[in-house]
Amino acid sequence: MTPEEKQAFDFASELLGLAIDIVGASSVEVDLNSARDPKVVGLTLLCRTITNFRGALTMARDDQPVESRALVRLCFENLFLVAALCERGADFVRDMRSDEAANRKAIGELSLKVSSPEARADKSAQIIRTQIRALLAEFPKPKKFSVKNVADEGVTSRSYLSYAVLSMDAGHASVTALRRHSKWEKEGDKHFLTMTVAPPFKPTERLATIDEACSALLGVSVGVNQLLEGTSQSDAIRAFAERFETQGHHAYRR
Repeated sequence: MTPEEKQAFDFASELLGLAIDIVGASSVEVDLNSARDPKVVGLTLLCRTITNFRGALTMARDDQPVESRALVRLCFENLFLVAALCERGADFVRDMRSDEAANRKAIGELSLKVSSPEARADKSAQIIRTQIRALLAEFPKPKKFSVKNVADEGVTSRSYLSYAVLSMDAGHASVTALRRHSKWEKEGDKHFLTMTVAPPFKPTERLATIDEACSALLGVSVGVNQLLEGTSQSDAIRAFAERFETQGHHAYRR
């Protein structure tokens, strides 16, 4: 690991600690409907981002670029959702629940479709049909949303470029992603196609990956702190954001 990469990991660890502190400093009044509270949803997204971020750092230390970058992609997806929560609050939570209903309905219907005639008549199948009817009672026409549309609606639209690159580069088995595993080599007059099971990071790619991860987690942290109308970590996160931006995204460079 280069000295600059070590500084990057130190910076990321500091940000990770700050994000965890925001969760610890949160205070939200809860009731039976709290699962639909934008603040609670935001906190769960922050918790998810923390674990995604931690996994990305672990994979980056272990020189596994695809796995690390795929987790960073999840961090950006979380960022888009948090930004939409800040913009639309309870209305966006309803969109999330409609999306959930659409997915559950599709899975239920697929489960019935692939079952045998006998299985479609048993008790488990009846339960699935009951669950689908319950979903349709609340959402007669459940609607799925796309990550791109969510990103375009909020202040994070520029970050969608990072998400799109990470999707092609690591999140999907695209031609670009598969090219990591093969390389032409020449030996004398012959060319050989060599295969690499676990390709390492490309030059400067590990730094860029940590940078993207920090950008996403910082954005989620700022957004959730805003949703909570401020916490005891407000000053700390504001200072951290200023440090990150004023020094360029590679704020760990000294």
